[in-house]
Amino acid sequence: MTQRQREIYEFIKDFHDKMGYPPTIREISEHFGFSSPTGALVHVEAIEKKGYIKRDHASRGIKVVAKSPFDVTFAELIGKMDKSGKIVKSGEQTHIPVPSNEKQLLSVESLVDIPEFGIFKGDYVVFVPGRSSKGLVLLKKGEEHVVGILKKEKLENLTGEEINGFDLEFAFYGVLRIPSHDKKITG
Repeated sequence: MTQRQREIYEFIKDFHDKMGYPPTIREISEHFGFSSPTGALVHVEAIEKKGYIKRDHASRGIKVVAKSPFDVTFAELIGKMDKSGKIVKSGEQTHIPVPSNEKQLLSVESLVDIPEFGIFKGDYVVFVPGRSSKGLVLLKKGEEHVVGILKKEKLENLTGEEINGFDLEFAFYGVLRIPSHDKKITG
């Protein structure tokens, strides 16, 4: 994406966030000082071709459909996950930058490997608000958090024991792996 395309993409997102609807080609043209709407249209078509937006050719028919490589959400790090899935809180407020355009994310640092989900010790496991019908989930009871696995409407901790009394609040979003500086790369 060129610098100008990125600026227009950001303008489209910001306009939609503030106004609740996307800008027209004419509004984009006026904002960036193009001599005619055609200048804006060329850039919008290029952004669409790259897959970041879709247009239905209505006046306000621009829809953001993909994350920009420049979108970052700071996921709150709520603690470290032990072998059972229990979250041990750190006591300090920390946020991890995650490439995403989600409004809210939570993360935990894994102290164990969970190969079934491609998670290794030291990875940051990221969760998004919402429910999931299966897979890794973040559960809450009072101030206590637990990472569990939802299997056929049954909640289990990471060691396979059934979990009861927790609310399912966050679904698995992904894994953030930060390479360690102390490991040698061989090859």
